[in-house]
Amino acid sequence: MKTGDIVKLLGVSDTTIRRWIKEFEPLFSDHARQADSKHRSFTASDYLILATVKTLSHDNLPLAEIRKRLNEGYRVEDTSAATAGYEDGRMVPAAAVEQIIDASAIRAELDSTRMQLEYIRGELEKRDQQLVDRDTRIQELMQKNADLERQLGKAEGRLEEIERQRNKRK
Repeated sequence: MKTGDIVKLLGVSDTTIRRWIKEFEPLFSDHARQADSKHRSFTASDYLILATVKTLSHDNLPLAEIRKRLNEGYRVEDTSAATAGYEDGRMVPAAAVEQIIDASAIRAELDSTRMQLEYIRGELEKRDQQLVDRDTRIQELMQKNADLERQLGKAEGRLEEIERQRNKRK
């Protein structure tokens, strides 16, 4: 696909296409980056990048944000790509492209999740220990309560004995 085809499909000028290619150069194929625009050709991936830039530009996103999204694999789905002749399996739907994430980002997220899980495990272990300590304290208090009730029973028994003896003396 040539520059003129892209211009027609996207409805932007060839100057805009050249500016976008220069701005986001590392993302484009070698054929799209050729200095001579008459010999420039675009792949399905190039087309998706340009369609994405157009959409995000129309959403008034700054170039830095557009670059960030493109580098993260974000691509818009543009149905006009099918009419551009990309029906041979080279075109990737935007939904699939959006799911392509840098492995380092996944590793960082996994590491973060692991750290959170370790923290939660630590907190659970602390709480488990607190529960064990509370159960132990409850058992101790129940034993102490039972001892006090026995002592109270003995004391009440002695008191009754004293009162009986007192009543006998009267």
